[in-house]
Amino acid sequence: MGYGPELVGALSKELSSLLEGKSISKIEGGKEWILLRMRDKNIFVSWGQENFGVTLLSTKQTLLCKELKPIRGGLPLALNKYLSGGKIKSIRQEKMDRVIAIDIRRFVGAGIENEYTVIIELMGRLSNVILLDGEGTIIEPARHVHPDVNRYRSVLPGQTYVSPPPVQGISPDGIERLNIIDYLKNPIGIGKKLSKNLLIEVEKGSLTQDEVLFDLKRMLNGEGIVQDIGDYTSIWPRPLESGKVLQEGTIEIFRRISFWRALERVRFKLISEGKKRLSKRIKSLNRHIEGVSRQLKMIDEAEVFRIKGETILSNLHVIPSRTPEMELPYWNEEGREVKLSVKLNPDLSPSANAAIYFKKYKKYAADEKSVLAHREKVLKEKEEMEAELDNLDRIEDIGLLRQMVSEISGKSDDATRDKRRKKRKEEKEPPHIRYDFQDSLILVGLNERGNRHVTFRMAGPDDIWFHIHEMPGSHVILKAPPKDQVLLDTAIRICASLAVYYSKGANLPSSSVDYTSRKHVRHIQGAGPAQVTYKNSDSITVNSDLWRELLKEPTRDHEEERNENS
Repeated sequence: MGYGPELVGALSKELSSLLEGKSISKIEGGKEWILLRMRDKNIFVSWGQENFGVTLLSTKQTLLCKELKPIRGGLPLALNKYLSGGKIKSIRQEKMDRVIAIDIRRFVGAGIENEYTVIIELMGRLSNVILLDGEGTIIEPARHVHPDVNRYRSVLPGQTYVSPPPVQGISPDGIERLNIIDYLKNPIGIGKKLSKNLLIEVEKGSLTQDEVLFDLKRMLNGEGIVQDIGDYTSIWPRPLESGKVLQEGTIEIFRRISFWRALERVRFKLISEGKKRLSKRIKSLNRHIEGVSRQLKMIDEAEVFRIKGETILSNLHVIPSRTPEMELPYWNEEGREVKLSVKLNPDLSPSANAAIYFKKYKKYAADEKSVLAHREKVLKEKEEMEAELDNLDRIEDIGLLRQMVSEISGKSDDATRDKRRKKRKEEKEPPHIRYDFQDSLILVGLNERGNRHVTFRMAGPDDIWFHIHEMPGSHVILKAPPKDQVLLDTAIRICASLAVYYSKGANLPSSSVDYTSRKHVRHIQGAGPAQVTYKNSDSITVNSDLWRELLKEPTRDHEEERNENS
């Protein structure tokens, strides 16, 4: 999604009206973002290739910046040094381009004040944030641009700042004398996609030239409706035929473009990392299952391997060298002599061939029941891993997702697991999600440890436990069930739907969910951490989306912040 100078102009006007005269208390940032903290509003600036923009964040929303990996050096350090304690003097759009300038005045004592300017160039992959002194000299840029990279200008500390190459076209200055068709063909101040669509509507007769001229004047004075024109976000005083009107204002649009998109990139990377590690672990389990299955097939033959090994040892003196196969006498359990055909490796001695048969016997000899039990345990572990893999896509809380990936890393890396054991006392609660419903609390485990935690540590004996029927999935707990029957029925439907959503049956039209009092749920001794058996259960059939209709919001910080408007 792109945007043009008209949207940047509207944003700069709104920021100016809200922030001029405000004091900056602190600046922090990361490799591709900065945050200027103020008492009640905070400026977030991002220059990432896919999420460049400027917006405002609430104090609660700024807490999520920790997920963007703050750093101590670079541009954030320079901004903090020069701008902390300063006041915003003005915010303006530069040369009707996608550039915003924030002028800041900072008193240093004895009536002396210094002036600085933060230049924000919103230019896609070439986006930059540059700190200038009062003379226009660069103090520190986010991206250093050297002469061998850009012949037009360098962006380096100590050099005089030069603006990006100016847009060639017709300026809307002297708008009353403007030839609107010529302007739309080669405009300054609005993007090519907007001007192209305006030309089309004029040619179709949807708009007159006078209406476009009048609307352009209104837009330059700060009026406008934010709308999407295909993959381009723009602003224009009236809805366009090709536009889709958005309910968000410019600050909300830029919050989505810059801040939420940056967090979504972090989330996507975490999901990819988690899936990669889980897939590796599942692949390893599949190999293990194949080995156990082979062992089951060979259990009956294990005794044959032992007999053949003993037969070879009993007949060492009669076996010629380099014999590939030979019938040898063997005395069975009844004491009768029988002939046994034994294959031999002609390159090995008879005793070495016997050793191979004994090795095979040792490998495959086992109690069939114990091998079957072991295979069942490994299959359950694989099912849990596959359910966890599916759950990764459903987790929006980045902190929770990071914890999940950290635990997955521990499962697939022995060294990491050892470190985690040493720090066990410092660990957070296992991954789970909390939802509020009336005076009740709903808990959803997100992996084996999370399931065990919500079921056996957080749930009381009279709380209600939910699980999708005969499929891998999360344990869901309804704590303090409502006394009112209508509310209880609703809560049960919500919990059942969550049990389907966080399970292998999430994509089915509907699924059956079992539920019972927590006191009727027991851990299976010797099985995985969350393997349980239960009794006295009821069942209900629901789909995976019902909970969204009945439950307002989860009690997760990330979800709460998404719904804030300022």
